[in-house]
Order: sequence, then structure tokens, then C-alpha cells
Amino acid sequence: MSGLELKDCTFGVLHGHLVISTCAY
Repeated sequence: MSGLELKDCTFGVLHGHLVISTCAY
């Protein structure tokens, strides 16, 4: 799930959603 995690991180940062928290994990 490396690709998905990276995508979620970028998506979160771009959208400023809570997804950023997932990136911290």
C-alpha cells in the first residue's frame, strides 16, 4: 500500500483534508 499511502498524503495536503493525518502514520 505504499503507492496508495503516498497518494493519500499528497491528496490530503492538496485538499487540506484529514487525510494529512493518515500521512503522519
